[in-house]
Amino acid sequence: MSIAISRHPEAMYARFTNLPYGVSLEIADNFVLDLSPDKDIIGLEILWDEAYRSGSEAALLAFGIFSAAVVWLGYHRANSSEVAAHHAVLRKMERFFKATELPLQIDTWKSTGMTVTDATGQLLLCADVQDCHQPILRPANERRRTALSETKMRQMETICSGIDRLRQRLTDNSCSVGIAVSFVDDGVAILSYDETASPGHWVTWPEMTRRAWAHIAIIPPADRAYPWLPKSFIQ
Repeated sequence: MSIAISRHPEAMYARFTNLPYGVSLEIADNFVLDLSPDKDIIGLEILWDEAYRSGSEAALLAFGIFSAAVVWLGYHRANSSEVAAHHAVLRKMERFFKATELPLQIDTWKSTGMTVTDATGQLLLCADVQDCHQPILRPANERRRTALSETKMRQMETICSGIDRLRQRLTDNSCSVGIAVSFVDDGVAILSYDETASPGHWVTWPEMTRRAWAHIAIIPPADRAYPWLPKSFIQ
C-alpha cells in the first residue's frame, strides 16, 4: 500500500515505510530524514518557503529522494559493498517512488549515470554515482611514498571522471540539477579531506564495522534559479 505525501504551509513530508522512528537527520539545508533505529530511511521532510517551492515541487522531491538514497547507502555500505553504488542508489530510489506513487521516472545512462524526469518528461535531476576502488599499493619501504602518491592520483582521476561525465551529460540538459557522487570504502581511502576535486567536498557516515565516505559535487542548473538548492550537501 502506498503512503500519501502530506503537504503543509511550512513543509512537505513523504513517508516511505511503517518502520519505527529512531532519529531525525538534516542532510542538507531544509532537507530532513527520519531514520529507524537501524538507520533505514522511513521518511523525508522538506521545509520550504512558499516562494522557493513555487513551480519546482517535483525538482525538490527528486533532489530530496536522491539525497535520501545516498545517505541510506552511506550508512549501509558495509553490508552492501558487493553491489555497485550506482545500482544500490537506483534501486532505493525506485522503492521510494513506488512507496509514495510519485509520477517520477528513473532512467540510466552509461554504467554510472541516472536521470529523474517528471510525468511530462521534464528532466529534473541528472546524477553520476560510482565506486572509487583504487587499491592501495604496498611496495617496499623505499618506494612507498611514490606508490601512495600514484594511488592518490588514480583515486582523484576516478572522482574527476565522474564529474566530467556529468558535465558532458548536462551540456544538452542544462535545466536539471547535476550531482556526482564517488563512494570510497575506508579500507582503500587514502585521500584526505583537503584533497578534493572542484566542485565538491567530502562527506562521511559511521559504520558498525568500517567507515564509508564519498566525494559529492553539485552542478546547479545553468538557466534556472533554484533558491532551495543547498550550498552544502549531506553534512
